[in-house]
Amino acid sequence: MAEVVEFCVPTGNETTLLVLGLETDASEHALYEAFSAFGLLYSVRICRNAPVARPGYHALVKFYSARDARRAQGALNQQCLFQKSPLKVCVYTRRKRFPQQVLALNSYKCQELANHYLGFNGWSSHIITLQNVSGFEEEEMRTSSSCQQLKYLCIQELTIPQHRIRTRGVSVAEPNVDTNQEFLMATYRAQKLAAQQALSDAFQKILLVVLENGKIAVEFSSTQEDLVDCLTEEELRGLIQVTDLTLSQLSPKGEEEILDFTGNAISSIGKQAWKAYPWTEHLVLKGNGLSQVQNTSLEGLLMLTHLDLSCNKIQVIQRKAFEVVPFLRFINFSGNILDRISHGAFEAWHGMQFLLKLDLTHNPLAVIEDDYFYGLPSLKILDLGATEITAKVLMNILRTSLQLKSLFLPKKMSCCLCRMKKDIEILRDTVKLDCANECNGRTNLCAEKEDPLNKMQKEIMKVLEIRKMNASRTLTIMPEKLSQNTKLNHTGNNVDNPNIADLPPTPFEISQGVKQSESRRFSANQVD
Repeated sequence: MAEVVEFCVPTGNETTLLVLGLETDASEHALYEAFSAFGLLYSVRICRNAPVARPGYHALVKFYSARDARRAQGALNQQCLFQKSPLKVCVYTRRKRFPQQVLALNSYKCQELANHYLGFNGWSSHIITLQNVSGFEEEEMRTSSSCQQLKYLCIQELTIPQHRIRTRGVSVAEPNVDTNQEFLMATYRAQKLAAQQALSDAFQKILLVVLENGKIAVEFSSTQEDLVDCLTEEELRGLIQVTDLTLSQLSPKGEEEILDFTGNAISSIGKQAWKAYPWTEHLVLKGNGLSQVQNTSLEGLLMLTHLDLSCNKIQVIQRKAFEVVPFLRFINFSGNILDRISHGAFEAWHGMQFLLKLDLTHNPLAVIEDDYFYGLPSLKILDLGATEITAKVLMNILRTSLQLKSLFLPKKMSCCLCRMKKDIEILRDTVKLDCANECNGRTNLCAEKEDPLNKMQKEIMKVLEIRKMNASRTLTIMPEKLSQNTKLNHTGNNVDNPNIADLPPTPFEISQGVKQSESRRFSANQVD
């Protein structure tokens, strides 16, 4: 018998399995690995048993397909799987007291479901119009609020060419804007939220029919005739005033769009590689074979904020490589073979206004000749541990990077500066040296009279004096060991990130869940 799968949160008991007899060390990840072999999962949740029951844990595993759930129940019931004692797996039979509201899947879940049944290239979407409709609010309503209002209308078209299906979704996003928030970032959030909800709305009109032989049919299903599907693109682009669109289906928080290609064999990135993912915020390419970052490598990733290129073979950063990613906040280049940052590598029309942290550890980096690097306006944390930078590079950083909060240096260079600590303490209002235990017993590191830092001591003190007059932020200089927990290598394993409390979660912390999605992981020599 054919089964219909909708782009909604699964609510029926037939799609949910109850797993009993879990041991204390059981994890949701282990359950996901075991049950996802039978079909795509919506969620896995481990819960503590009720006080009236036997002490222990149970889990609820929710599939999109009831057929997949039955297959998993039959195969895994009374199996030990990842623990010593067998598990009891049964269909969830608890009756619901009230009818459950059918909730639309968010855009990320919609894409995951579409990729699973239709294939990665089986569908496409594009934005027809994305317009600011804030100006249609009553002026007195806006001025009476302590927060500014942004309202964006988005219409997005979804195409499934193999089944000759085309539909459109509409959404209006109206998040509150804190007066202290950057207006550009607030606008980006509103645009992103509108686009995500529009894509989800388009998927709601689609039904997936899974046949017994495994083939997929796609049907168009809409409860009422939608004017948006009847208008031409030119007419839609001219559509401004909205009268009957509701904001009730908008989620209170935006979704995190993450692409994780860790540990593949990607050696180059095609020009149109990211065309279908304009709202991606986190891109993880750790542990691949990339040799350079071209000025087209990130094209299409307009909303990218976190970029992880660690443990590749990158030797070249082309001029204006980051011009297409104006909202970038975190870049990880650790564990590559960069020996030089050439002029213009960090040049961009937007000036990289949002970049907060740059990690260049474990590179043979000796020369930084890019003036735009030294002038990054918002950079707070710069990690140059285990590099080969010269005293000249250090002086340029101290002279120009007045907004830096933390600077991690190679061990030898940091210990050499610690020898000048008494002199530098005079300038303690703007520079602080962390010499705790790292340089004890290492006085021979700077014993050579010909050491460049010894020769340039007077020049460094002059630079620090100038910094004291111009900088308002205290710069903390630390040796590399305090910034590194494990040694980097080109395998992509055991790479830890410094614990920076004032930065948002990094790709290292949030990408684990993404790795479970087959639609997001590929083994390929080239992304194109």
